[in-house]
Amino acid sequence: MIPSFGETIRFWFRLGWFSFGGPAGQINLMYQTLVEEKKWIDEDQFRHALNYCMFLPGPEAQQLATYLGWILHGTAGGIFAGLFFILPSVFIFIGISIFYFYYGSASLVILFFNGVKPAILSVIFMAFTNLVFKSIKSNGQIFCFLLTSIGILFFSIPYPYLLLFAMFCGFVSFYFNKNNVTLLQHFSFLSNFITRFFRKFTWIGQDFFSPKDNNSQKISFKLKQDRCLKKYENTTSLEKINLQTNLKIKHLEYFEILKQLSRAITIGLILWTLPILWILLFLKKEFLFWKELILFFSKTALITFGGAYAILPSVADFATHQAHWISANEMIDSIAFGESTPGPLVMVLTFVGFLAGANRFGSISYGLLGLLLTAYYTFLPSFILILGGASIVEKSKESDLLKSAFSYVSVCVCGVIFYLTIFFAKSILIEPSTDWELWIQHPLTQTKCFPFFWTVLGVLFLKLKKEYSIFWIFFSGIFFLGIDLIFHL
Repeated sequence: MIPSFGETIRFWFRLGWFSFGGPAGQINLMYQTLVEEKKWIDEDQFRHALNYCMFLPGPEAQQLATYLGWILHGTAGGIFAGLFFILPSVFIFIGISIFYFYYGSASLVILFFNGVKPAILSVIFMAFTNLVFKSIKSNGQIFCFLLTSIGILFFSIPYPYLLLFAMFCGFVSFYFNKNNVTLLQHFSFLSNFITRFFRKFTWIGQDFFSPKDNNSQKISFKLKQDRCLKKYENTTSLEKINLQTNLKIKHLEYFEILKQLSRAITIGLILWTLPILWILLFLKKEFLFWKELILFFSKTALITFGGAYAILPSVADFATHQAHWISANEMIDSIAFGESTPGPLVMVLTFVGFLAGANRFGSISYGLLGLLLTAYYTFLPSFILILGGASIVEKSKESDLLKSAFSYVSVCVCGVIFYLTIFFAKSILIEPSTDWELWIQHPLTQTKCFPFFWTVLGVLFLKLKKEYSIFWIFFSGIFFLGIDLIFHL
């Protein structure tokens, strides 16, 4: 069932207000709502879209919202889905930034969102278990899930390497399934592969270091050409017409895809340039400052692989020590706001952009300009990559090889979400100064009892009434805020 355009816009805007818990929580909320409850997107479409988004730099959940919006209503649907998913977070950060600039704190907001966190953890846990059971279907996928989880949890292996490993597992799985290779044949396959590799390597070396025999190459090419011509001549006229028609259709499809891709890149470059020209015309004296801010956040958006946590250290170093935009305490506060509010964690950068402009010029208006420019240049590449590449990715569904590779990417995504869930649970349920070794020795004293109890209660409630997840999140925030105000009055 495809919903109306207005219905999807309302959904994305409403979801934006409750998209807590980082990418793990946001992706799971989308899966639970769009696939399980509303059934607007089928499971294969969702997983295929998620696999593509996990390959890209930038906020995965916002990219996924854009892609799913594109599936439902084309380019306009993708643009509005991506925008309305992040708009609530932008509004919240505008309010927090102004309040923080005047008063140096936003404690009531933090109290409300601290109550939301255990509820979000319940939602993440429920949706994560569903996703794992539906994504992992073979022994090879279980093996890949365990290895990726261990790699990211215990060895901090960078996320792109885990993706490459998962794709390699998918290619190997495709070979075994296609050729019906059994476990007893694995060793034989490996030895044959190594033998062929070294033969190829030797042939390359001989070809590179010895004089080329152009005549033999020409003869080989001529033989292949003759075989193809004979095969074509033996086909009937109807088969030839069908073959030519199919080739024309393929060429037209590929031409259309290339046209869409080039159009997206051109529009992206124009959109990237327009604010710079506006600043050059109207804020010429401050141009160097704004140019530095734009270039820094554009570069950051293109290297954000593996979530915002991967680039926050470099952002903190540049903003505090190199550019001197903000203080170290302000950077710590920005991370606290990012973890406590809905929306992508990368929205932390908009708070940094606000303080950079406000501290430099001593004005709220310049701070808001810094926030909006940071948000614009942080999310612009995501829109271009999704809207430009979505048609190509949809075309890849026809390839069994890529399907196999993407099925293992789904397993890798489960491993990453598992890691993010543990990371999120640690920040909510365990005392801040506690490491894993201390917690294993004293689990009862180092665990926050009430958030743990509330998380378990949330899991039990959502098991019975999973359609009330958003109500549970909002109720938890109000409840925790009320409890905190009563006991601290």
